[in-house]
Amino acid sequence: MFWDVPERVWLDSWGLKLFGYVRLMQAVIPHMIRQGGGRMVNIVGGSGKQPIPTMLPGGSANAALLTITKGVADSVAKHNIVVNAVNPGPIRTERWDGLMQRLGQELGVSAAEYEKTFVKDIPAGRVGRPEEIADLVLFLASERASYLTGTSITADGGMTRSMA
Repeated sequence: MFWDVPERVWLDSWGLKLFGYVRLMQAVIPHMIRQGGGRMVNIVGGSGKQPIPTMLPGGSANAALLTITKGVADSVAKHNIVVNAVNPGPIRTERWDGLMQRLGQELGVSAAEYEKTFVKDIPAGRVGRPEEIADLVLFLASERASYLTGTSITADGGMTRSMA
């Protein structure tokens, strides 16, 4: 529960996720300005737009990162720097497999059984593939996406319940 989450978990989530990106952007953007432009794609996460009660420390860091992504994008666009974000939903990775294992154990079911209950809430009916996110990032980093900046694209098989 929210009230049981130790402050250290909050600080670790913000320190790793949010400040990792802040430090990276602060280090890279001056070089991009000197070279006349560049592309930056922040991999954020769906919980920044669609809060999950059991993931509030990371989700709040994601929400802050979306805000920073938009603000930075607006401030560097005049330098031909494009900054966007991708919010992946459930993606078949080692991290996902470990999460399913842990959550399944907590409920006394197998990882596969737990995943079935999770996937039923994904309109696409499946967990995404890493290549699907990679293709989106490659597009956003390409010249073909030069008119997209400050944008956040959610790729979660339709899980997020919003129109924008």
